[in-house]
Amino acid sequence: MSAPGFYASRLIRPGAVLAPMAGYSDAPMRQLAAEQGALWTVSEMISARGLMGGGDTEKLNLGRPYPGEQERVVQLFGAESDVLAGAVARAEAWFQPAAIDLNMGCPVPKIRGKGGACLLQTPEVAYELVSAMRQATRLDVSAKIRLGWDHDRSVEVAQGLEAAGAALITVHGRTSAQ
Repeated sequence: MSAPGFYASRLIRPGAVLAPMAGYSDAPMRQLAAEQGALWTVSEMISARGLMGGGDTEKLNLGRPYPGEQERVVQLFGAESDVLAGAVARAEAWFQPAAIDLNMGCPVPKIRGKGGACLLQTPEVAYELVSAMRQATRLDVSAKIRLGWDHDRSVEVAQGLEAAGAALITVHGRTSAQ
């Protein structure tokens, strides 16, 4: 029997998790959450395409750990399996995260078509993305979703993501339309 993955080994004890929040879950906030007992923290979302292109240094710093940080998950967003697979490998090498998370919850218009909540409209694409990410790393891969785009499809989507290899699914309890 193999050792449990990152998420399974932490979920055996009660506790809170610092969710990814654009503009808030930077290294100082993650450090504060860890000091207060967070089971793990999640970086702000990072563009898979930006990571592959070298990207804006300031944006890439969102995934960098603070000194001694270990329980950090790096969250990526994107909509192309080859780009996400490459970004997972690059994130693993550059940021040394404990796990990788796919953002399927961001409803912001500038993210639409590039990943985020729009993936809830085509969950089969999301399943392909998670599968490609899973094949690109030895780390646990998770996904953050909303209940659905405009109605609740969370159970169906979560089951598909699990079948694609997601080790954990986090559900934001509203639809994208809400």
